[in-house]
Amino acid sequence: MAETVFRPQVPPGHIYVNDKWTNNELYTFLNRRVQTITNDSMDFVDFYPTTEFAVIYVTEADLVAGANYRRNLAKLKKTFC
Repeated sequence: MAETVFRPQVPPGHIYVNDKWTNNELYTFLNRRVQTITNDSMDFVDFYPTTEFAVIYVTEADLVAGANYRRNLAKLKKTFC
């Protein structure tokens, strides 16, 4: 069974942000520059700046740990390709 992935229709001048970022400096920075829409059903995607473009934010700690971000990249590839 295929996994259903949230893919929003992003209005011009807006960005969808995963709810896990709402108490973060990056969210505050983005919120001052564009209209942000938070959503808690975005699963592994952190940001949708456009309808066709998804962003997974990978930290240095994610790179060292390895497995989780690779799994998320594989999901992203499967979803968009």
